[in-house]
Amino acid sequence: RGWLPDPVGGLIHFTPHSARAGLMLPLMVGMKSVTPSLSENSLGTMNRGSSSFWGARVLYNLVELKSAYMIEDVRDFQRQVEDGFAVNLTQYIELEYSSGTLAMSEAQVMLNDFVEGQVQKLWDFGDTLLMNYADGYCSGCGRGPRHLGYPQVWLDAAYPPQ
Repeated sequence: RGWLPDPVGGLIHFTPHSARAGLMLPLMVGMKSVTPSLSENSLGTMNRGSSSFWGARVLYNLVELKSAYMIEDVRDFQRQVEDGFAVNLTQYIELEYSSGTLAMSEAQVMLNDFVEGQVQKLWDFGDTLLMNYADGYCSGCGRGPRHLGYPQVWLDAAYPPQ
């Protein structure tokens, strides 16, 4: 992206925690600051609803409970979010900034606002998965039987042969 002005420097796509269950968030290399959802994260404080790291970490751990079923939902969610607005917004910022109609500070604010919206989608999606797959069920997930059952290893340990 050599045509971009030096302050932009190009774009990177960053995911907090895990690519398997996170979102690739676009950032300009030349940004002076990023949104608090990316910069204010702690392993010792969850910051529910505002931390990109914890949103991705919670989603990752939730998906691990019923990975074979949930991973399809996660991939659909990632494709929908990442292929949609991320591409359009970053292209818009590149175009407007390179033509001189958008100041770097405005582009940075727009991108940070966009990232905040994506972090909220991440948290909302985790809540949806939790509701859909709670208690071993597949309510509203659109695939598989309503009751997903228990792994055979668990059933054997819980109910040993007499």
